[in-house]
Amino acid sequence: MGNPIDANDDTFWDQFWSENVTNVQDIFTLVPAAEIRQLREDAPSNLATLCYKAVEKLVKAVDSSCRTQHEQQTGNLKNKL
Repeated sequence: MGNPIDANDDTFWDQFWSENVTNVQDIFTLVPAAEIRQLREDAPSNLATLCYKAVEKLVKAVDSSCRTQHEQQTGNLKNKL
């Protein structure tokens, strides 16, 4: 990943996310610390994009989950208004 990868290249960036990722440790297994350090040295803009994409995925996960019955009811009410 020496050359900058376009942030809109979903084919490339989607390879880091999988339906099999069920916890944070899975993410660290997919992208080991040594590779992150190497990426930081070789292509810091790609590391920045990877971080951005990770946050984007977390935001989508939070937005699509309802942690309590009250949040679910409130969310359903907002969708009807």
